[in-house]
Amino acid sequence: MKSTENIDDLLAKRFSHEILTKAQDAELEEWIEMNQDEYKRLEKLIGEGVRQKEIKFDETEAWEKVEPELRSVLQLRMNRIFAVATIAASILLIVGITTWIQKSNESKLFVASNTETVNQTIILPDSSKVILYPGAKIGYKTVGHNGKRLLSLSGKSFFDIKRNTNRPFIISAFNIRIEVVGTSFFVDAKKRNEAQVIVKSGTVKVSSKWRNGMLPKKQQVDVSDGKLKKTEMTDAERIFEEKPQTLKLEDTPVAEVVQKLQKIYQVRIELGKDVEKNKITTQLQLNDLDNILKELSYLCSCKYEKKNNRHYKLYYEQDKE
Repeated sequence: MKSTENIDDLLAKRFSHEILTKAQDAELEEWIEMNQDEYKRLEKLIGEGVRQKEIKFDETEAWEKVEPELRSVLQLRMNRIFAVATIAASILLIVGITTWIQKSNESKLFVASNTETVNQTIILPDSSKVILYPGAKIGYKTVGHNGKRLLSLSGKSFFDIKRNTNRPFIISAFNIRIEVVGTSFFVDAKKRNEAQVIVKSGTVKVSSKWRNGMLPKKQQVDVSDGKLKKTEMTDAERIFEEKPQTLKLEDTPVAEVVQKLQKIYQVRIELGKDVEKNKITTQLQLNDLDNILKELSYLCSCKYEKKNNRHYKLYYEQDKE
């Protein structure tokens, strides 16, 4: 479409009955086809007070009457077109920026696995803590800046989830799904159709193929072939590796005492010759291993040696290497 000024000239020539070229006539007809209402109003204005038989036409006077309204109509039309174009451009810009932000906020996949024979502690990007048991594997990713926290699990792990009510933490382990906000719990999902979830604190939602249920603290659920079976938790110290506050002993063989201490503190305590023959009756405060072993050496009338932070020894003097 040509400029408004060019259409104005063509309209003036048409209404003054001037001869138009073929190209000008085609251009004007195209405009009339798109603006029939405007053209009829202009035609009516020009024809007012003029009889059909009169051929005389004052071009200047007629145009002075028509031009203001014509320009007003055309300007309104252009304003509408410009507004629509501006809105469309804004929408495209917003969509583009939003898409870019979402892409930039998509976190990379965080992967960890435990190939060792002892437990490993992993800190996730959201500051949640995961204890991976030997053979366990995880993959962690967040959706957007404030979206869900997603984790896939194979194996046995303990979770201490950083609380965030706006960002649920969802664990997928074979055929089960576990959803939490902020809590601590244990998951054993080494087999495809069998799993165990044990809650230490908070509440956990467990879903299987056909069932789902809420699990409060100190409860556990066994998942087998899509079925959920809730039971009371009975062995928190073993499951969560919690250290007891005291250890009451009554005529207990020292070898048995050492086994318990090794499990609690994850250390090696070596017994020299004949030390294992001793039996202990006491109550140990489990706050410091060095003090505990010093007390045992006193009760057994033997020596105590700390070889390193993970290796200790109780022995009789004659057996010292």
